[in-house]
Amino acid sequence: MRGSNPAGSITSARLADFVQCMSAGQRYDARVVAINGGAITVEIYPV
Repeated sequence: MRGSNPAGSITSARLADFVQCMSAGQRYDARVVAINGGAITVEIYPV
């Protein structure tokens, strides 16, 4: 994490896929695409 801090959790229908890929060593980054009150939408992509 490049100077960032965790701020919540991922809720996705593909969460199991992310966990499996991260366990295999794949790294991901995220970009904030929307903020609506306390709900923050991010785009997650492999790096």
